[in-house]
Amino acid sequence: MSFITCFNLVLCPIALLLVAACLWLRTKHAKGVLGEFAGKLAVKQWLPESGYELFSDVMLQDKRGTTQIDHVVVSRFGIFVIEAKGISGKLYASSETKYRTWKVYRNGRGYTFQNPYLQNYRHRCALSEVLDVPLDALHDVIFFPHEDLVLATPEKVAASFVTGRRKLAEYILSFKEQRFTAEEVARLAAILNLKRMENSHENKKKHTADLKARWEKKS
Repeated sequence: MSFITCFNLVLCPIALLLVAACLWLRTKHAKGVLGEFAGKLAVKQWLPESGYELFSDVMLQDKRGTTQIDHVVVSRFGIFVIEAKGISGKLYASSETKYRTWKVYRNGRGYTFQNPYLQNYRHRCALSEVLDVPLDALHDVIFFPHEDLVLATPEKVAASFVTGRRKLAEYILSFKEQRFTAEEVARLAAILNLKRMENSHENKKKHTADLKARWEKKS
């Protein structure tokens, strides 16, 4: 076998993997995964090691069905419910939940996606029920890790709209009013760890079916 043939046998699979990776990175699923990873990294990198309990990719069952939450941070200053979006471009958005969709322009094309404040309201309701805490102890956080995101409507979004990993931690640390004792934080973290569903294939299928049923009911 010649050197060129051996080289091609090694190079071709690598090239195919690189092409597949590039194509995957352009999908909605990839952007979601990368956004969630950036949120987890930001919390671990910039928040204190103690006093802030992080839970990622949390699936819960409540009376309305299942819901999946990107990140939950339990602290003495409340519970931060983080919806991460790995999206870049020029974004038209409003934190008012009457707007069901947001729109982003990228590479000359427009894309719409569900208003993440609507998603997070569902998440906060589920956590309120499962943890038996008031809804106002659960803080909205809508996180976009891409610092080059251009927000076309800054006057329409609340302070809970955060871009950039360091700003995520800064926003969480800006809360100074104590809502829970250290003992209550430990208890809530234990309950959440107990009540969260296993991220198995079957549970993910059930969650997808729940989402589909809810959207069909609304349409």
